[in-house]
Amino acid sequence: MARSENLSIAMSALLTSQPFFAVYLLQMMNIVESPNVQTAATDSRTIWVNPGFFATLTVAERVFVLAHEVWHGIMLHVQRGKKYHDLVFGPDGGKFQPKRWGKACDYVINHGLTEGHVGAMPKGGLYDPKFTSAMQADEVYKLLPIEQDDGDFGQNGTDSPDGDHGGFDQHHLPKPGTPLPSDQEVKQAVAGALSQAKAAGRLPGVLERVFGEVLEPTQNWKDLLRNYFSVRTGRDDVSWQQVNRRKLATSAMLGIPLIMPGKVGHQIGGTVVVVDTSGSISNKELDAFMGELSGILEDATPEWCKVLWVDSVVAGFDDVSEASELVHLKPKGGGGTNMPAAFDWLQPETVVILSDLWTPFGTQPHGYDVLWVSTTERTAPYGRTIHLDISK
Repeated sequence: MARSENLSIAMSALLTSQPFFAVYLLQMMNIVESPNVQTAATDSRTIWVNPGFFATLTVAERVFVLAHEVWHGIMLHVQRGKKYHDLVFGPDGGKFQPKRWGKACDYVINHGLTEGHVGAMPKGGLYDPKFTSAMQADEVYKLLPIEQDDGDFGQNGTDSPDGDHGGFDQHHLPKPGTPLPSDQEVKQAVAGALSQAKAAGRLPGVLERVFGEVLEPTQNWKDLLRNYFSVRTGRDDVSWQQVNRRKLATSAMLGIPLIMPGKVGHQIGGTVVVVDTSGSISNKELDAFMGELSGILEDATPEWCKVLWVDSVVAGFDDVSEASELVHLKPKGGGGTNMPAAFDWLQPETVVILSDLWTPFGTQPHGYDVLWVSTTERTAPYGRTIHLDISK
C-alpha cells in the first residue's frame, strides 16, 4: 500500500535526522495508515497513524511521533504491560491499571526525546521533568496517582479506553498469533541501529545511554535478589494473630502505630546466608546486605535461616528468625577467602553468598540452589550471580 505524502516526508526526515529510530523501524516494525485510530498507536510490532492527524502536524512533530512509537517497540512496553495485566498486580503491588502504565511509559519516552532534541513533541504529549529517561516505566508508575477510571488495552489497531490515557497515542495488544521479536532480535537490531547512527554522526548522548542499556543492562541487585526469592515463595498467608512487626515499628517511628496482620507459615525452606568476612569486604557492603537480608526474612519467611560468617573457614554462625535480630549480629572472621567451606555445613534449599568472588569455587554442590551476590565483575562458574554496585 502506497504511503501518503505526509508519511513519506516524515520517514525521510526521520532517516536523515534520527537514523537510529529509522533503522530500527525499517528492520523490526511496520507502518500502517488507518482511520481506525484517532492519532497514532503501536503494539510494539506495527505502528498505526491516522492520516488526518498526521496532516495537522509539522514535520518535526511527525518525527517525534514516529520515534515515540519506535521507543515503545524497542522497550516492549505493551508486552510488559500485558504481563502486569495478566498478573493482575502492577509495579506498586496494587491492581494493575493500563492507563496509568501508558502514562508512565510516555513520560519516560517524551523526556528522552525532548532531551535528545528528536523532533518536536505534539500538543497533548505527557512531559514532566521529574520523570526522566533514566527511569524505568515501572518506577514512574509507582509515582503516578491511582486512576479513578482506568481502561484496558485495545486490540488490533483500533481505539480503546487505553487510548485516552492522556498522551497523543494509543497502546494496543498485538493480534493473537502475531510474531513478536525475541530479546536477542531486539538487541541485534538495536546494536545495528546504534552503529549506523554513530557512523552518521547523529546519535544523541541520551539515546546512546538509554539504548546501550538494552545491550548491557545494569540491574538493580536488590530487585534481582527479591525476585530470586519471590519465585520460590508460595501464597501469602496472613493472620491477625501474628502482628507484622516491621510495619508496626516503621509506623510507630512516624508517630502512628499501625497494626497489620503478619505472615504465618513458611514460604521457603531452610536458607543459609553466607557472608564473606575476609579483609576485602567493607562495612558498607555488609550493611547493604544486612538490609536486604531483613527484607528476605520478612517477605520470604524461610523455615529457618542461618547466617554463616566465612573467610577461609566457617568462623561462626548465627540462627535468625526475625529481621529485628540482625542488629545484634557481630561478623566473625577476617582472614583469607574460601566460600565453599560453607557447603560442608548444611543442606538447605537455598544458599545466598555475599562475596567479592576472589575465592576458589570447588565443585558445584548438589541438592540446593546457590545465589552469589558479587561486589566485583567476577561471575561464579555455577549457580546464579547478581552483581552488587557499591559505588552508589
